[in-house]
Amino acid sequence: MSQHTPGPWRVSIGSGRPNSVGIRDGAYRLVAEAHQLTVGAYDDLDANASLIAKAPEMYDYLLRIGCYCPVDVQDQIRALLREIERARP
Repeated sequence: MSQHTPGPWRVSIGSGRPNSVGIRDGAYRLVAEAHQLTVGAYDDLDANASLIAKAPEMYDYLLRIGCYCPVDVQDQIRALLREIERARP
């Protein structure tokens, strides 16, 4: 299993591409970008970038809470974590 880039991640204006926002790690390395797909959608761009920036924290939280949830929720969390693991490079 490969490691993800550890958090915290931060939203960084000016990723170098027009109509996009960068998400950077603690060493200010670019780990992801959020792109504006429609004209005037800056609110969506900021919201998407903020959600992406929280991904490491959400992943760690899912790992910690999985065993403390009701059984049906545990199954959903395990399935989601398996999907995340499969998507890793």
